[in-house]
Amino acid sequence: MLDGRVLDVRPYTGDYHAQFDASVIDEAISCWKDAPIAYGLDIGVTRDGRTLVVEVNDGYALGNYGLSPLKSINFHRARWKEMVKPYFEKNEIFKIQQDVIF
Repeated sequence: MLDGRVLDVRPYTGDYHAQFDASVIDEAISCWKDAPIAYGLDIGVTRDGRTLVVEVNDGYALGNYGLSPLKSINFHRARWKEMVKPYFEKNEIFKIQQDVIF
C-alpha cells in the first residue's frame, strides 16, 4: 500500500489457482483512516474461498518483496519522509546529541 492505493499484489505461496476477493482489500484500506503512507497488507485465501487479512506491517520494516526498484524506492522513501517529518519541522539539520551513547 502506498498513499492509500494498492501498489502491488503478489502471491507468494500456496495454490496459485486461488483467487482473492479484492473487496476485502478495499474494505481494509478504507477502515484504517490513520494508516501510515506505506505499509504491507498480507491476505490469505482459505480452502473454502474466503479472503482474510492475515497481518499488516509498517513500510519501514519491509523488504522489496519483488517490487521493481523504482516502486520499492518510492515506497520506502515515502514512509521514511513521513517518519522524519516531525523532527525536520523543528530542526533544519539532523544532529546527534553529544551525551548520547550508542
